[in-house]
Amino acid sequence: GHLAGGVAHDFNNLLFVIRLNTSMLVRQTQEPKVLEFAELIQQDVARAAHTATQLMTFSGRQPQHPRAYEITTLLADIQVLLQHAIGAEVDFRMELDEGVGAIEVDKTYFENALINLAVNARDAVAASAGRPGLVRIRVQSVQTAHAGAHRGWVHIAVHDNGTGMSAAIQARMMEPFFTTKAPGKGTGLGMGMVQRFVDQAGGVLQVQSALGEGTTVSLYLPPATRQAVADTREAAMLASGRESENVLVIEDELEVRNAVARVLMAAGYTVSAAYSPEVALEYLRQGLRPALILSDVRMPGKISALQMVDQLEAEGMLPAILFMTGYAPDGNLAQGLIAGRYPVVAKPVAAEVLLATVRQVLDGASVPVPA
Repeated sequence: GHLAGGVAHDFNNLLFVIRLNTSMLVRQTQEPKVLEFAELIQQDVARAAHTATQLMTFSGRQPQHPRAYEITTLLADIQVLLQHAIGAEVDFRMELDEGVGAIEVDKTYFENALINLAVNARDAVAASAGRPGLVRIRVQSVQTAHAGAHRGWVHIAVHDNGTGMSAAIQARMMEPFFTTKAPGKGTGLGMGMVQRFVDQAGGVLQVQSALGEGTTVSLYLPPATRQAVADTREAAMLASGRESENVLVIEDELEVRNAVARVLMAAGYTVSAAYSPEVALEYLRQGLRPALILSDVRMPGKISALQMVDQLEAEGMLPAILFMTGYAPDGNLAQGLIAGRYPVVAKPVAAEVLLATVRQVLDGASVPVPA
């Protein structure tokens, strides 16, 4: 778990740099062929980020950032990925009832959960020879009793007409590394990740299956209690900075630090940079007064980022804070962040999302904290 988390953290830093620099390239050109290649790069970065997220989810170091999303938006964004995951040879159907509304989830976790279930369904169908394969995702609003209360839920059912599972296999399907797939074909981590996502979203997971009769995996998720987020691209249009606003970027990786600084300066901010919390602390004690500190979470040095924040708060010099992280760090630091004190963006965040979040924090708007 520690190895997976460390590798994913370094991997996400590389993806973060690629993503930010590609965004800068797009802002600097109108050449159609360049824009086409840039879009392909961004798509591949998104796919690579899914892999890193799976590693971090397994390691237990991936923070969730739940926000309210319209279910139609979530499914539209992931439908092509699901189709590719299932394959053209399988009859794939997505059925969405009208008026389902919004759910409050971490978008990346939600997408990974559905992709994991879709891949499992595809493999079950492939193992069932002699009949056409069918995978269906059905989404509807239901009133039913779960977790001790009769209430409304958003029900997402992933059904396949594959081989089905025996009771013995169902009893072990959530175990880490347990898989019925051939060597090299499965890790045994997918269902555990789905279960973790559902639990942290406040939902319920149920499985119905029998040998020869296919499988239905049901996710019951609570409806959102707040308004769904606006489109990121619209938010990014309002995310420009003002030269009078200084952002202090604290990041030990030079490439990441430079990429973040370029994005902020292109948006109109002035930028100061430090490679460790103690250097940043010295800058502020010497008179630097940034409007915002944008800091990585886990960095080498004598003091941690959160200790730096505590010292600045004690000395009355604490500006607005926004953290960046590739995974949730250890014990006390994680508690300081997760307790709701400071917002966090997860690498590799897109430039538009980073700028929109910076603008929100500077304007005093509410930004989700990791769960």
